[in-house]
Amino acid sequence: MTTRVIHFGRDDGKRLPVLRSAGYEVHEAYTLNDLWIELEQSERVDAVFISEGDRWITECAAMLVREYNTAPLVLFRRSSGNCNEKPCDQVYSSDVRHEEWLSDMSELMARCRDSQEQSKRCKAQSVTELSRWQRARARMLKPNVSSGPGTVWKSDKKE
Repeated sequence: MTTRVIHFGRDDGKRLPVLRSAGYEVHEAYTLNDLWIELEQSERVDAVFISEGDRWITECAAMLVREYNTAPLVLFRRSSGNCNEKPCDQVYSSDVRHEEWLSDMSELMARCRDSQEQSKRCKAQSVTELSRWQRARARMLKPNVSSGPGTVWKSDKKE
């Protein structure tokens, strides 16, 4: 399965060629609308990269990603100015070596996939338990004889 990522913003750090040469399927978004479309139409996104631009646009992009996706969110900073980094899973300065962030991203995506698989298993187990409980409840409420006047329900019996 191909690892699918979205890159938002201007790629001044030559990250796109690095991602592609590492085997990632990279989708590019240059506007908030492009990003929204990518997030809305995509079946699966393994990570989202944001290259810092205008502060307001960068923060909106991070919030948009968090609204639509649980994939790891990585911010590449260009400045040391104020920017809300809280929605981001990882933040790098623009001068970080690609070997470092690429290795970190592989590990982060693997942990995220493991967590999502564990969540799916837990949800499936919950559905199974709920179904079993509903069947047991239905058996308890099932009448002893055909329904009609004077029907005695198992749950009404005195023992």
